[in-house]
Amino acid sequence: MNREGQYKSYLGQLALEYGYVSQEQLDYCLDLQRRSQPRPLLGEVLIDAGYLEEEALGTLLAAQRRQMNVAEVSRTRAKRTRLLRSLKNAKLIDYLKALADLGASELHLSSEARPFVRLQGNIINLAATAINHERCEQLLFSMIDLIQIERFEKEHVLSFILPLQGLGRFVVNYYHHRRGYGAVFRRVPEKIPDRDSLGLPDVIDEIPSYRQGLILLTGPHTSGKTTTLATIIESINVSRRRHIITLEKPVEYVFQSKGSLIVQREIGRHVPDFKSALRCCLREDPDIIVLGDISEPEHIRMALTAAETGHLVLGVLRSPTTDQALHRMIESCEGRIRSNIRNMLASFLKMVICQQLVPSVDRSRLHLAVEILKVNAAVQNHIREDRIHQIPQVMQTSRNEGMLLMDDALMNLVEQDIIPIGEAVARADDPQRFLTLEDG
Repeated sequence: MNREGQYKSYLGQLALEYGYVSQEQLDYCLDLQRRSQPRPLLGEVLIDAGYLEEEALGTLLAAQRRQMNVAEVSRTRAKRTRLLRSLKNAKLIDYLKALADLGASELHLSSEARPFVRLQGNIINLAATAINHERCEQLLFSMIDLIQIERFEKEHVLSFILPLQGLGRFVVNYYHHRRGYGAVFRRVPEKIPDRDSLGLPDVIDEIPSYRQGLILLTGPHTSGKTTTLATIIESINVSRRRHIITLEKPVEYVFQSKGSLIVQREIGRHVPDFKSALRCCLREDPDIIVLGDISEPEHIRMALTAAETGHLVLGVLRSPTTDQALHRMIESCEGRIRSNIRNMLASFLKMVICQQLVPSVDRSRLHLAVEILKVNAAVQNHIREDRIHQIPQVMQTSRNEGMLLMDDALMNLVEQDIIPIGEAVARADDPQRFLTLEDG
């Protein structure tokens, strides 16, 4: 039975178990559903037939989600058990296949430690015994050439992209540590997800229409910023006629030019450094410049300068909250330059997207919680006058403009029974709001 069929069966079965409908009423509605084109959802048919109220449907859908998630967890556990048995004396490619089969995001290999994957935010071991240093060296060196091995031994770190047919691309980082070598393999999906599948808010659809300015993506480490950025780029690619240049280290998602022309460059490989890369980029007639990282003060100034000269700049900055991202951009500079940065931010910043990945109620997957700041006149004044701490108040009163506070995004997920209250409390600016909900 396919996934859609499972959902229909669960909903009908639950409606019977909860006593909302009789078997005869359910059969009648299932027959109506089969004969209708386009085929409606079973819940809609039950409501139209007068057998179900909206509130009751909400209860059934929440229970259905829980059942489907439990089933998914059981399948994942069974799959992991099979993989554990098959990974004895495995090659590196076998570990990477295991990562893909489990739907994990990262593989961790380290001398004198067991192999681990990160699955739904948690670290899970793939073997009962540790990999010794000789074995770890054999595994890691099997995927790189002699030049890379020499560089790794000399510099003690090595970063590269590993493309594997059928498995996708992996962002790889090798490193030295006290007991030998270690490596992290992070899988980049081959298909670029769309906005709906990520759970991004509708306001993201406005970005392709922007002609100039700075759009900032921020959030903690491993919060899906690169994936959101790729989704935005692809939406521009299919809907607009633009020249897009990306500057990344490394290049993660690979784009095919569609409506737009997309040129991707890797810092350190195609261009020597960020400064010269952006300088050359500005002479190559781009409409949109994508910067994979603007953490350095010089990067921030150059990104704002590019926005000032009429380009749309999409930049990624690692920072846990929107206001901390703005503080970091301003305070990374000193004296008169800091005042200039505030004025440039006020003039050219268009939107800040801050996101977190939060485990679901049953820990079977991660859900995106997104905070949105759109820069209106009130926000501009607060930035110019160094009152960043007052911006959340503007966001609170400007929801009709598409702004959304992280606490509200978390609350939406809690109310839909998607994430547990405890996870929301751990991430909220105002935990008491959620604790009060739990008490109720």
